[in-house]
Amino acid sequence: DAAARDLDVKFRLHMAQGAMEVDTVRALHGSTAPVWLAKAGLLSDRLIAPHATNATEEDLALYAENAVSIVHCPLVSGRGGSTLNSFSACSKRGINIAMGTDTAPADMLMNLLVGLITCRANDHAPDQVRSADFYDAATLGGARALGRADIGHLSPGARADIVVFDLDDTIMAPSIDPITTLVTGGSGKVTRAAFVDGRVSMLDRKL
Repeated sequence: DAAARDLDVKFRLHMAQGAMEVDTVRALHGSTAPVWLAKAGLLSDRLIAPHATNATEEDLALYAENAVSIVHCPLVSGRGGSTLNSFSACSKRGINIAMGTDTAPADMLMNLLVGLITCRANDHAPDQVRSADFYDAATLGGARALGRADIGHLSPGARADIVVFDLDDTIMAPSIDPITTLVTGGSGKVTRAAFVDGRVSMLDRKL
């Protein structure tokens, strides 16, 4: 953390991800990884912590207290039989959540849908989280995790990172609102264009 402060950078550490990790760290240090790092003074807003699917209540409280960002990768977690429990509960704690992929296909829209489904399953309710919450995590949440105010939104002075999706695709019906339609019916296959800092990166599937 001291080196990250000196360099003014973030650092990433996969943590609270699987049972083997939790059991190993407990055997070595007598606690979970987040608790162990907290005792060493290594939890801070510079830490980006993917997964948290095996995080305890104490771990999540420490994340919230120290402004640690979670990177939620629901597709790869679900394939391994685990889920974040839950997106809505972590959000209510004040934990910043960014969305990630961490697997092939690196399809962000697929991860948004799996995240929505697993959250509602864990909550045993459909009304604790919206499609827009996951969309925000993929854009604004990611920007917050990186400490960037110039990305994640479309406004004057931002970097003009833009992705264009085809909402007229037949698999997208029914159309409810653009965000809900995109999250619940979309996939990377409906991506039509991508701009990075205002420069065309992909157009009609051609780089």
